[in-house]
Amino acid sequence: MRPGGTARICMPALNLLHDLAATKVMKEEGLTFCILMCLSLREACLLRAVQRLFLRVLKGRVVPLLALNERNWKIVSHYMNVSADIFFQGQPRFEYSYDAICVEAALHLDFEGLRVLARRGYNFTAVHGHPRLLAFAREALRSGRLSHLSALRALEFDYSSVVAACAAAGEMSEQLQLDRTVAIDFLGSRLVFRRPALEFTGRDYIEQEIAALCASREGLFRVPFVLASFLRAGACSGCLVRPDSCGYLLLLALASESFNFVYLLIKEAIHLEAVFECYRVQLLQLVVRALEHRRFVALDLLCFCGYSLECSSADVQNKFDSQLLGCLLDEDFAPVERMCRLGFSLRGLAERNEAEFSAYVQSRLEAMPQAAKTRVGSTPFVEVVAGTQKPPPPRLFFFRGS
Repeated sequence: MRPGGTARICMPALNLLHDLAATKVMKEEGLTFCILMCLSLREACLLRAVQRLFLRVLKGRVVPLLALNERNWKIVSHYMNVSADIFFQGQPRFEYSYDAICVEAALHLDFEGLRVLARRGYNFTAVHGHPRLLAFAREALRSGRLSHLSALRALEFDYSSVVAACAAAGEMSEQLQLDRTVAIDFLGSRLVFRRPALEFTGRDYIEQEIAALCASREGLFRVPFVLASFLRAGACSGCLVRPDSCGYLLLLALASESFNFVYLLIKEAIHLEAVFECYRVQLLQLVVRALEHRRFVALDLLCFCGYSLECSSADVQNKFDSQLLGCLLDEDFAPVERMCRLGFSLRGLAERNEAEFSAYVQSRLEAMPQAAKTRVGSTPFVEVVAGTQKPPPPRLFFFRGS
């Protein structure tokens, strides 16, 4: 049996199902749904040239459910973003239960799924009294799993009542009642943090220690090492990378151009988009300075974090026109490529600077040899410039109705 309770389909059976789907035999939508739910997500996407009933059930119910069961958040996000479809008379194509997604993602410590919800402004307090999460917290207290408790705290889940109940019943793990020591050796000095294990996931302890280090310039170089030690001890970076917590650490990591530091912060971060919005002005200034001083590592790290420029704002795009137009005139495509990865519109640049851009392209075409002008296909220059613009996102599915 596959996870999710459905049997695994072998290739001959899949071929038989494909042949069945291509016939006019299957007319009952409920039966069709039950049969197709026996497939995996990959197998469902392999079906081709099926009749319209199969197509409607696949796209409308089976694929979004299979994607959720297998926690394929790219496809789940796709269905969340699609508001309506002609097959459903203007009604939402598929309605996910955000509470159910939150509970499942939290139980599996799937921070990508939680990030999908946070990106849509989901209120995590809606599941704070959920019995499965309370049981999850109780089991973490019994087994001494600090990482699970810290992940719950990243959702601002209050498990103090569970702690009191476990302590009264004598079910608390001994590991959580002992002191835990975190020691970091530096050249000529040593930092030691000693607290009861449960307080490492308690409110504000780690935030206060990191804020104290960031208060002086001399202590900034220690922050990545202290952070890594706390995470090793069971803390969760999702508790820190929040607008109301230590979201400023992301600015420090990006400015230091340290991939390891950035990765530590974002691998379990949930509220990244909220941090981007909170520090929007500072991040934009970082992009300007990085482009000005050709610090391409910082731009690559911003892209790695998922940061994007405000493409709808002409004021934001205009800040980079003169620099990028100069790069194009010098045929220096490295900055242009990185800025396009961050969401800069090369087409918008051409529209805002139509005269300069047209003269630039015309001069390059006139400078080309005659043989290159008559060659079939794009010129090398056009290929390079076109390659800097993001292609449209690929379609996720390619079902074709008969």
